[in-house]
Amino acid sequence: MLFSLSFSVQAQIFVKVRPTVTFSERPMRPSQQHVWIGDEWTPNGDTYRNVGGHWAIPPHQGNRWRAGHWRRHGRDGEAWVGGRWGR
Repeated sequence: MLFSLSFSVQAQIFVKVRPTVTFSERPMRPSQQHVWIGDEWTPNGDTYRNVGGHWAIPPHQGNRWRAGHWRRHGRDGEAWVGGRWGR
Protein backbone atom coordinates (compact mmCIF):
# COMPACT_ATOMS: atom_id res chain seq x y z
CA MET A 1 0.00 0.00 0.00
CA LEU A 2 1.34 3.44 -0.90
CA PHE A 3 0.69 6.60 1.04
CA SER A 4 1.17 10.05 -0.36
CA LEU A 5 2.05 12.68 2.22
CA SER A 6 2.25 16.36 1.56
CA PHE A 7 3.87 18.74 3.97
CA SER A 8 3.80 22.49 3.76
CA VAL A 9 7.02 23.74 5.29
CA GLN A 10 8.05 27.35 5.22
CA ALA A 11 11.79 27.87 5.40
CA GLN A 12 12.87 30.04 8.29
CA ILE A 13 14.82 33.10 7.20
CA PHE A 14 17.26 34.57 9.70
CA VAL A 15 18.84 38.00 9.31
CA LYS A 16 21.76 39.49 11.23
CA VAL A 17 20.61 43.06 10.45
CA ARG A 18 16.93 43.95 10.25
CA PRO A 19 15.82 45.36 6.88
CA THR A 20 15.31 49.10 6.58
CA VAL A 21 11.83 50.46 7.26
CA THR A 22 10.40 53.05 4.89
CA PHE A 23 7.78 55.29 6.45
CA SER A 24 4.59 56.34 4.74
CA GLU A 25 1.56 58.27 5.88
CA ARG A 26 -1.37 56.36 7.31
CA PRO A 27 -4.42 56.89 5.08
CA MET A 28 -7.70 58.02 6.58
CA ARG A 29 -9.64 55.33 8.47
CA PRO A 30 -12.37 53.97 6.16
CA SER A 31 -14.82 53.24 9.01
CA GLN A 32 -15.04 52.78 12.78
CA GLN A 33 -14.82 49.00 12.29
CA HIS A 34 -11.41 49.18 10.61
CA VAL A 35 -8.24 48.47 12.60
CA TRP A 36 -4.76 49.64 11.57
CA ILE A 37 -2.38 46.79 10.75
CA GLY A 38 1.12 48.21 11.13
CA ASP A 39 4.17 47.33 9.06
CA GLU A 40 4.52 43.64 8.28
CA TRP A 41 7.37 41.78 6.60
CA THR A 42 7.30 38.98 4.03
CA PRO A 43 10.14 36.66 2.98
CA ASN A 44 12.03 37.91 -0.07
CA GLY A 45 14.89 35.61 -1.04
CA ASP A 46 17.29 35.46 1.91
CA THR A 47 15.86 38.56 3.61
CA TYR A 48 12.50 40.25 4.17
CA ARG A 49 10.50 42.88 2.28
CA ASN A 50 8.30 45.43 4.04
CA VAL A 51 4.70 45.16 2.86
CA GLY A 52 3.62 48.29 4.72
CA GLY A 53 0.56 48.90 6.83
CA HIS A 54 -3.12 48.89 5.94
CA TRP A 55 -6.63 49.11 7.37
CA ALA A 56 -8.57 45.87 7.88
CA ILE A 57 -11.84 44.74 9.44
CA PRO A 58 -11.42 42.03 12.11
CA PRO A 59 -12.62 38.62 10.85
CA HIS A 60 -14.75 38.12 13.98
CA GLN A 61 -16.34 40.51 16.45
CA GLY A 62 -14.07 41.03 19.45
CA ASN A 63 -10.85 40.12 17.60
CA ARG A 64 -7.82 42.31 18.15
CA TRP A 65 -4.73 42.62 16.01
CA ARG A 66 -1.55 41.28 17.64
CA ALA A 67 1.34 43.02 15.94
CA GLY A 68 4.19 41.05 14.44
CA HIS A 69 7.67 41.19 15.98
CA TRP A 70 11.25 40.15 15.48
CA ARG A 71 12.39 37.08 17.42
CA ARG A 72 16.03 36.27 18.10
CA HIS A 73 17.24 32.76 17.30
CA GLY A 74 20.59 32.51 19.05
CA ARG A 75 23.55 33.06 16.74
CA ASP A 76 21.42 32.52 13.63
CA GLY A 77 20.01 36.06 13.83
CA GLU A 78 16.41 37.21 13.92
CA ALA A 79 13.28 36.04 12.15
CA TRP A 80 10.00 37.88 11.62
CA VAL A 81 6.95 36.48 13.43
CA GLY A 82 3.92 37.79 11.56
CA GLY A 83 1.01 39.53 13.25
CA ARG A 84 -2.32 37.79 13.68
CA TRP A 85 -5.89 38.23 14.84
CA GLY A 86 -6.84 36.93 18.27
CA ARG A 87 -9.21 37.44 21.18
